[in-house]
Amino acid sequence: MVTWNPMDTTDDSLRLEENGLGGGGHANVAHEAHPAGHEEEHGEGGHGEPWLVSYADMMTLLFGFFVLMYSFASANPQQREEMRKRIAESMGSEYTSPFVDVIGEIKMTIEDAQLVKEVEVQDTFEGIRIISKGTLFFDSGSVTLKPQAEELLVKIAGVIVKRLKDFRVIVEGHTDDVPIATREIPSNWELSALRAGTVVRLWEAHGVARAQLRPMGLADIEPVAPNRDAQGVPIERNMAENRRIVIRIQKAPSGLLAPENERLPLPTATAAPALETAPAPTEASPAVEAHE
Repeated sequence: MVTWNPMDTTDDSLRLEENGLGGGGHANVAHEAHPAGHEEEHGEGGHGEPWLVSYADMMTLLFGFFVLMYSFASANPQQREEMRKRIAESMGSEYTSPFVDVIGEIKMTIEDAQLVKEVEVQDTFEGIRIISKGTLFFDSGSVTLKPQAEELLVKIAGVIVKRLKDFRVIVEGHTDDVPIATREIPSNWELSALRAGTVVRLWEAHGVARAQLRPMGLADIEPVAPNRDAQGVPIERNMAENRRIVIRIQKAPSGLLAPENERLPLPTATAAPALETAPAPTEASPAVEAHE
């Protein structure tokens, strides 16, 4: 038995030898102070479970993966296309629009009609945008399509029926800021809405599903250029650009369009009478004259 006196200054090694624990005995004490398996218990760097590091890395990667999948699932079609383009650019690849073939067909139709200067086709993240300029579609103050515009729209309807059945078609009517006031068309709201409705009715008559169509009358609230200068003087060129029809063809969110066999049949009522062209401007209604 080893005894220790705090007042004893004898060397520890001598005291151990006196008690028969010198040499190998000292090693036994050291061994008892560090029981077997101590190093194995702590592992590398003093951590008890080395596999936890790999497990934590794997869980972090899985978390990031599911966040990415959720962002794709919750994004609308426009956001999804933006993400596709950014991913392609970050990987050094070239982004190709999914609408390139359809746009090419629509542009060819416009070229055949020799209306390239009057109709513009744009490729956007949300889909396809078709813009008519000036008075190509309608005469001043009128909601009746011109024959040349009607022929072009019928051909574009064929492209929609053939290749864009799952797409939503929004037709926007736009005017300049000059008010109109007639018995049939009391304001620019009615004028823009009736023109959009005319295009929608034409396309529905040529096979475009009514569930795809969305007419909108926006009057003069979204001009592409200022109608007037700082002194309030009308800018005729800009006003002509603001009088337009805009057609937006967009990928419809899932479930928005009913399958063909679930769509309600059209009513068999007699067709509504055609809308009359607005009367020529008179002294009582001079505002119609400005809608060239």
